Amino acid sequence: MQDIKEVRDGPLAAGRHDRRTSDQQLSSETPPVHRFRTPNRRTATRRGPTRAWPPSPSRLDALIEEATVDAYGDAEQATAFLTMLEEHLALPCEASVLGEVVVVEKIDIGHAGELIAICRRRGTHHKVGLSELELTAPRPLGAEWVAAYRRWYRR
Repeated sequence: MQDIKEVRDGPLAAGRHDRRTSDQQLSSETPPVHRFRTPNRRTATRRGPTRAWPPSPSRLDALIEEATVDAYGDAEQATAFLTMLEEHLALPCEASVLGEVVVVEKIDIGHAGELIAICRRRGTHHKVGLSELELTAPRPLGAEWVAAYRRWYRR
């Protein structure tokens, strides 16, 4: 049951490969041939991130489950989210708070167990609840973790 074809005549018979260019030496005057891959229409027209924003509720629920799988109680779960945000969120990043553009420099835990963003605006630092923060486009890597925290926090 093997699919074997026997080559009796032609360039591949007896292991030969008759190509004129392989037998002849290319002169130094021959320019090299460059073949550029033309991107397909889908690749050429795609702009921005491939994942839709905002993330679907099922995606957010999966992130919440990933963050809080071993955490019991609200304080431990907030700490688990802080850990995930430190690992995945690219900082500093731009965001908006009440329509004002700020730069998020750090995420920390407040006294009440709520995650807070330490933001800079016009040279001064402000503490803003992470649940009140809107990440602006283009969103940084890990922005879905902020959306997951907001969903968890509002439960």
